[in-house]
Amino acid sequence: MPGPLGCKLFRSSKVTNNTLRAKVRNHKHSTEEPGAPRPLLENVEEFTTSAGVARFTFVYDFIDSVPYRNETQKIVRTAVAQVTVLDPPATSLYFVYARSTVANSIRARLSRVIFGTEDMIENVEISSDRLRAIIETEAVELKFAWWKGIDTYAQKGALKGNVLKSKYYTAFKKAEPTTIMYESKSTGRTVRLTISGAVTLYGRDVQQAELEDYVTTVVLGD
Repeated sequence: MPGPLGCKLFRSSKVTNNTLRAKVRNHKHSTEEPGAPRPLLENVEEFTTSAGVARFTFVYDFIDSVPYRNETQKIVRTAVAQVTVLDPPATSLYFVYARSTVANSIRARLSRVIFGTEDMIENVEISSDRLRAIIETEAVELKFAWWKGIDTYAQKGALKGNVLKSKYYTAFKKAEPTTIMYESKSTGRTVRLTISGAVTLYGRDVQQAELEDYVTTVVLGD
C-alpha cells in the first residue's frame, strides 16, 4: 500500500475468532430512513482469520443532508474501512483504518454486532506519560508536538522542527504531550501518535502488519 497508513485504536473484552466468525463474518443489516432514496445498508466483506487475528472490511451507508434551495436533500453515501482484530491474552485490540469520524462510527456499529450494545468497544487512549516515554526512548527526532499545560511563548502548545534541540523545549518538560510526530529509532519511519489513539506511519509501502506490530510492541508495549 503506497504512502502513509493510519488507523484508530479501540479495545474490548476478549473476543475469539470463533465468536467473530459467528457474529461478524456474515453480518448484513438494512435500515429504512424516512426521506432517503433507498434503505441504508451495513455489512461485512472479505472476512478472514488466522492465529489470533481477524481481518475484514466494514461497509455502511449514512445520510448526508445537503441544503438545496429551500429544502434539505438526503443523499446516501457509503463509508468503507478495513478492520483488524488482534486477540492478545487479556483483551481484544481493534485497528480501524479510516478517518476518525468513520472509525468511531464503526466502533459503535461493531460493538452492537458483537455485544448487542454500542459501548462495549472502547477508545484506546495513549496517555501523555506514554507519549513522553516514547519521545525519550524512541524518537530520533521529534518533528512536531502539541502540548497542554503550557504557560510559555507558545500559547497553543505547538513546537515544530527538531523539538528536542529547541531552546524552548525545557519549558515543555513539565507539560503534557497530546500529539507527537517523530522519526522512529526502531523503524526509521516518521510516526504520528495522539492521546485519542490515532496512529499514522509515513513512508513508502507501509503495510498493516507493520503498523500493528509497531503499535503492540512500541506504542502500547512496556
